[in-house]
Amino acid sequence: MAKAKVTGWKQKRPYIIQAPEKFDYQELGTTMASDSKFLPGRTLEVSLGELMSDRAKQHLLISFEVFEVAGDKAKTRFKKFAINQGYLKSKIRKGMDKIDYQTDLALTDAKVRVKVAALSTQHVTSPKKKDIISEIAKVLSRYKNVNLDEFAQQVLFGKIGTDIYRKIKKITPISRVEVLEIRKV
Repeated sequence: MAKAKVTGWKQKRPYIIQAPEKFDYQELGTTMASDSKFLPGRTLEVSLGELMSDRAKQHLLISFEVFEVAGDKAKTRFKKFAINQGYLKSKIRKGMDKIDYQTDLALTDAKVRVKVAALSTQHVTSPKKKDIISEIAKVLSRYKNVNLDEFAQQVLFGKIGTDIYRKIKKITPISRVEVLEIRKV
């Protein structure tokens, strides 16, 4: 009886997935592929807490996309940022209002969809919600002159959320502002 030709895992080899330069090319993990041409386009999701060894940032999730392979190293770039929905739900209490805002923002090198949520400490009237939304739009429009990597850094380390918070706390009492998601469009 003839032996069947063995294919699959024996033909594959491991590739190390590296984070972008902003994260010091940290090793994110490994993936298997039979040829390096199959790697571009693959995505990997990792928490910011793992990247920075900071448990306080465990709820921040970043997706990286492989775009280039050099030897056995797969280089990645930023693709998506999101907050764990369970974390956000844990911050909402009875009597609070959640004001959501979503827009497409054209940066210098990419177009991204940005979702922001502001949590108030009390009920917010419709006119105040409109004012809050317009202030969020003004703050985000100031970031049109930056590239995607710089914008992602500003969001990951809380600068944009803090800028929005400072502007809208003058309208109504706000407990927190979170950038929920950034995604390339």
